Amino acid sequence: MSKGLLVINAGSSSIKFSVFALPDDGGELTLVCRGLQENIGEDDPHFKAFDHADQVLADVHPTPQSGLYRKLGPEHHRRAADVGAPPPVEPAQVAIYDHQTALRDLLGWLAQTPGLPEVIAAGHRVVHGGEEFSDPQLLTPAIMARLETFIPLAPLHQPHNLAGIRAVSAVRPDLPQVGCFDTAFHHGQPELAKRLSPFDQDVREVWQRCELVTLPPLNRELEDYIKFRLGAAAAAFTPDAIAMLRSKLLATSGESFLYPLAVDNWLAAVLNQAAGLSKTITGELVAEVHRNITKAFMGGK
Repeated sequence: MSKGLLVINAGSSSIKFSVFALPDDGGELTLVCRGLQENIGEDDPHFKAFDHADQVLADVHPTPQSGLYRKLGPEHHRRAADVGAPPPVEPAQVAIYDHQTALRDLLGWLAQTPGLPEVIAAGHRVVHGGEEFSDPQLLTPAIMARLETFIPLAPLHQPHNLAGIRAVSAVRPDLPQVGCFDTAFHHGQPELAKRLSPFDQDVREVWQRCELVTLPPLNRELEDYIKFRLGAAAAAFTPDAIAMLRSKLLATSGESFLYPLAVDNWLAAVLNQAAGLSKTITGELVAEVHRNITKAFMGGK
C-alpha cells in the first residue's frame, strides 16, 4: 500500500482535509482526495469527500448508534471546542459530534476506502506560532502547551486548530503530527514590519485594520464573507438582514462601502445588539442598529 499525508484545517464548526500521496522517487506530492466535515457541534453533521478530479467519493450525514446527535449548546456561538459542561439532556441524545468524533470518522473512512494511501502523518494549519515558531514543528505536549498561550492572540481560530490536533492524538496517538503556522510569514521581515506585526498586542488592532482596509469591497461576496467570518453563527442572519446590511453600505451614487473593515464593524454592532436581546438577526434589527449609529454621529439628536 502506498503512503500518504493527511492535511487538516480545523475550524469552529468544520474541518477541511486533503490527502497527498508520497512519491517513491522523492518528487512532488500528489493530491489523492479532499473533503469537508461540516456542522461540528450541531445535530446534523455532514461529511463530503472528492477525489483528485472532483468526483464524489462520499456524501453522508453521520448518525450515532442512538440515532441522533444533539447540539453542543443552545447558543449559536457555542462550538465543539468550547470549554464548559453541556446542559442536561435526555439519555438518548447524549452523542455530540465534536472534533474527536469527526476525525475518528475521517481516519476510519480513509483506512477503509479502497485505493487510498495509508496515512503515516498529519499536518495542521495553526494560525499563531508566536515569535518562537516559524518553521513547521513536530507537535509535542510541550509545544502544544506553548501554543495554548497564544489563544488570546487569535481567539477565533487558535482554539479550534488545537482542538483538531488533540482529536487526532486521541484517535491515533501513534500518528506523528506537524503544525504549520500562518504567522511564519512575519518572521525575518524588516524591523518596521516586525514592530507592526500581530505578535505585538499593543498594535494588533491597528495591524488588522490596516490589512482589512486594503481589501476590495465585498459586492457579490457578502454572504460568503459573513459565513467565513462567523462560521455556524452566520445562520442567525436572515436573508433580509443581509439585504438590509448591503443596502446600508451602498451609496445612492452606486459606490460600494462593503469593505471588510466596514462589514466587520457592522457585524460586531449587530451581534452585540442581538445578544442583548436574544433575537434572530433580521432586517429590522440591522435597520435599528443603523438608526443607533446615525443617532450617535448626530450627537444623540
